[in-house]
Amino acid sequence: MSNPLRAALVGLLWLPALSYAGPLRDDVLELLNGYEDAPTATDFAKLGDGVSAELMEIADDHGVASSRRSRAISALQHYPQPTVRGFLESHLDQADKGILRRKAAMALGAGFGAEAVPKLTGALDDDDTLVRVAVVQALGMTQAPEAREVLEARLENEQVESVRTAIAKALEAK
Repeated sequence: MSNPLRAALVGLLWLPALSYAGPLRDDVLELLNGYEDAPTATDFAKLGDGVSAELMEIADDHGVASSRRSRAISALQHYPQPTVRGFLESHLDQADKGILRRKAAMALGAGFGAEAVPKLTGALDDDDTLVRVAVVQALGMTQAPEAREVLEARLENEQVESVRTAIAKALEAK
């Protein structure tokens, strides 16, 4: 392989790493550092435009600790945009870690309300019990009448006690 071709290939390998280095990355990562206090919508708004894109990049960056990636997904609830919704729905289906899937469910419920009910409803059949519990909690967060109907119907068929308990709590809160 010639040197110019090798240099071009090596350069292409660096492109994904460079794409994660957005202008807001350090500021967003700093907000995601907190352990006990989650940053608020106001905290993120102070950073200006482009935060949601940066949060999505961080959430997908396997070089970032899972704790920060999960906080990035949670923070996306503050950005009720179609692109963010699609991102969260995708992560609910297929994120590489259960915690990321659970955080995606919660962010959908908190940030998208009734719009999220169809996607969350489908996730009630997930094999992962903890994901189902998060989905139930997210459905409760939506405060949508159709979410209540879904939860009532699910209570009749759910076999796992922890999920049944979560459903009962979500229904009490409505």
